[in-house]
Amino acid sequence: QTVGSSGGTILIANSGTPLDGSKITFPIGALAGNTQVKVGFNRGTLTRVEGFFPGAALVLEVTGLSTFSQPVSITIPYTGGSNSVPVPYFADSTGTLRPLQMLSIDRQGGTFTFQTFHASIFTWIWGLLFPTDDVLATGYAPPNNGFQIVNTGSTFNREGECFGMTSFSLWFWLNEAALGNLYPKYYSVIGTDSDGNAIRGQNVIATRAFTSITQQWTAYLPTVSAQQNLTPADRYASIHNIIANTEAPVLIYLYHAGGGAGAHSVLAYAVDNTARTLSIYDPNLPGSVPGIQYSIATQDFQAYCNGACYDGIIYNGDGSLNLTEPYTNILADAQNNFSNSGGATINLTSHTNGQVVSSLLQTLVGVVHSG
Repeated sequence: QTVGSSGGTILIANSGTPLDGSKITFPIGALAGNTQVKVGFNRGTLTRVEGFFPGAALVLEVTGLSTFSQPVSITIPYTGGSNSVPVPYFADSTGTLRPLQMLSIDRQGGTFTFQTFHASIFTWIWGLLFPTDDVLATGYAPPNNGFQIVNTGSTFNREGECFGMTSFSLWFWLNEAALGNLYPKYYSVIGTDSDGNAIRGQNVIATRAFTSITQQWTAYLPTVSAQQNLTPADRYASIHNIIANTEAPVLIYLYHAGGGAGAHSVLAYAVDNTARTLSIYDPNLPGSVPGIQYSIATQDFQAYCNGACYDGIIYNGDGSLNLTEPYTNILADAQNNFSNSGGATINLTSHTNGQVVSSLLQTLVGVVHSG
């Protein structure tokens, strides 16, 4: 059906497929104008390590578009038992799975909802709510695959750039293994900041990656935080399922459950389900191998402390997220040692410093004098 810039909902009924009862919700601004949207069904096969695959996939096709300006919500009927947790995935053209951002699980209402910024093939696996004892490792290791620099922030992102560092580290590990380990790379000094401190290539990567992902993330965060409504058992089981079925790390968002300020991003790359421990890469502690503990007794995560303590833990589905600047662009500049791209000089020609304007909506015009 046609969906416009004001949004809309596609309801699936009488299709004779397991998608009956599903709905795809486009918010205001997800599409720029009237656009043809088609929802299809795929009964494919999937090799999974943990959980039950229902043999169903939802195919979302949008004429002339592959990404959305706002996150689109997809609600699927809940058909798992009381000891199951649905874990949604994006399947790329090679069949590789990446986790999607789960928003809610309504077992009483019989639905679960996830979100995406792009049209693609989506599926889900019914994970075990209480996974059997096992030890899962992805091959990722912070002393090899994390950043060597410490997450101290930059002139542009003073409170830290952890999400850029974890997301770029994950992306590099997933897509650029042929280049070798990230930890020792792009560490040469390429300039100095206003205080005379050395700027290394990894500092530039962290700043640009964080800026790229947080331009989407800042507006998206209230929606992602809805995952707090999942039980800790749901979240732990989902993280276990993701590591088991993708054999890759998963982004973890840490926050203060009581509502305090400050949050942090780490990367879970292994799970010891006998000890209920997640091994993580923490950008604040480069090269170290800390962990997050889940307690069977309380069925909750124990607080993780790295100077600050975080008692709220959810996962970020990188298969849902959209980037303002593709990480391939950042890598291309890093491979060139950021030649001519450190500290661009921009001269504004439309306005002067201190000028009073009559409207909050202004168009700035100027000239960029360097890379």
